Amino acid sequence: MTAEERTEFRRRLGVDDNDLVLLYLGNTGVAHEFETILEALREAAHPSLRLVFIGDGARRREIEAYRDRYRLAQISLHDFLPKTKTRFALGACDLGLVTLRQEMVGLVTPSKIYGYLAMGVPLLFVGPPASEAGRILPLLIVVMCRVWRCRGASRLPATPTDASRRLANSGHARSRLLSTALFGIGRSTEV
Repeated sequence: MTAEERTEFRRRLGVDDNDLVLLYLGNTGVAHEFETILEALREAAHPSLRLVFIGDGARRREIEAYRDRYRLAQISLHDFLPKTKTRFALGACDLGLVTLRQEMVGLVTPSKIYGYLAMGVPLLFVGPPASEAGRILPLLIVVMCRVWRCRGASRLPATPTDASRRLANSGHARSRLLSTALFGIGRSTEV
């Protein structure tokens, strides 16, 4: 993806080049947990933080109602994209969002993890540690650290706060800003 394509796609999404974009791409269905990230965004004081949903599903109206109730203009929702255009969405974001509700453990595995990783997009998982995604999260952090060119990662993060701290100290500046804006260093992110 060229810089011009990235800029153009971000413009289509209503975000500027300087905005920090957290992307949720796919089904906003009943298997996914959104309360944590919506609350974190509402509490964040970062003026250029944007949460972009591309897709549709049973919980879309809940997300729209939350956005409207709290007047969160930094949340935008867009319709599904054709598969041929998803690379533009992935290339336009700074951090990918993957979520899972506790009651879905053992029933659903969010496959969007693999799309984000294939495109080299750092990701944030909000969900139960006992889920398949939660169990492979330490491995994903190692992969992401390699993508971000982290150095000195001698051990895996023990907690989400530790993972957030690692992200904030990584070489990926835009993801570092997103992590700090959403969760703050030292603030618990346990789900």
